[in-house]
Amino acid sequence: MEKQPVEVPEGAETLVRNLERRQRLLSRISGKEEIEIPEIKIKDTLLRFLEREYEGLSEEEKGDLNSRVFMLINRAASIAKTNKQDTSPVTAIYAHQRRDARPIDEDTYQTYKQEVKEIINLCREYNISLKSITGMQNGLGLPETAKLDTLLAWCKANSVDLKSITGMQAGLGLPETAKLDTLLAWCKANSVDLKSITGMQAGLGLPETAKLDTLLAWCKANSVDLKSITGMQAGLGLPETAKLDTYLFSRNSGI
Repeated sequence: MEKQPVEVPEGAETLVRNLERRQRLLSRISGKEEIEIPEIKIKDTLLRFLEREYEGLSEEEKGDLNSRVFMLINRAASIAKTNKQDTSPVTAIYAHQRRDARPIDEDTYQTYKQEVKEIINLCREYNISLKSITGMQNGLGLPETAKLDTLLAWCKANSVDLKSITGMQAGLGLPETAKLDTLLAWCKANSVDLKSITGMQAGLGLPETAKLDTLLAWCKANSVDLKSITGMQAGLGLPETAKLDTYLFSRNSGI
């Protein structure tokens, strides 16, 4: 059965029209060819999000929401590395918000606009993709710019690829750099590649170093390369050593 397109909800007509006209308007203003300016695909997820958010709002409140949505999508597209963009910067952080999330209307429009501007500037300064930020902030709203700046500065100072952190923190928000210091110090002290740990912890957050000590001790006692465990546990977290004992026994016994 062919998928039916989602209708534009009442109140979103101007927003959708402005998003559709954005490429042509910016081309005229900048003097660039349209092909040089990212085209924005309006996804059904945005239309569903707007339909839900509009419930109970006055026309003025709908207009304010539309302004925030357009501004975030427009700013995000300004640092795009490809000419095909979509509306996911909004839906990733707002479509299915958690209880402790920052709502899109937490502050005045001007405060919100300034926050978005600062985040985009940080992305430019550190040459990172906005998607790495929205991935960590999935369902949590905008990150606090001071905390984001601290995290990005930490990654740069320690030569750590932000992607390894954002994968581990997907949907969990920005990690505390003090805890990252502890994890990184453990990795260096034990000659372990940080990426092997963050890969294992994808979407699960920072592991406790005490548990890493237990896992590493098991590997040494059984002459097992830690990398073979972390690869097997990608996205599954630290395995229990009792289960590793069972696994190792079955392998050695040919079971």
